Amino acid sequence: LDPNHETAFVFGAFMLGWEAKLPEEGIQLLNKAISFHPTSWRYYYLRAFSHFLLNNNIEAAIADFTYGAKLPGAPAMMATIAAKKMLKSQENPEAAVEFLTEMIENTADPISKSLLQKRLDEILEKLKR
Repeated sequence: LDPNHETAFVFGAFMLGWEAKLPEEGIQLLNKAISFHPTSWRYYYLRAFSHFLLNNNIEAAIADFTYGAKLPGAPAMMATIAAKKMLKSQENPEAAVEFLTEMIENTADPISKSLLQKRLDEILEKLKR
């Protein structure tokens, strides 16, 4: 595959995972894409969903969501998904609070900051109950 042909990686990974029922091969293709483009949040996002939806591997999904959320250009939504998964899966719900707090502190975009703060407030409210 051409290392710069994003569509081929994405299409191939999802065809392998969803249609051919070969999720590990799809994840391997995304691993290859990441090796060529380690700062592309999109591949971490797609691999996270593959881990979560196709392999039911929430810990691997959380790792990819959290790592990818910190990459340049990653949408705030990626961090909110990571925090939501952290809250549901980990014995330490404070990890989600710490992660979102870090993301808020390191985000310059006011819209992203607002979305992250909203998610943090929701999580803090749930933890009070």
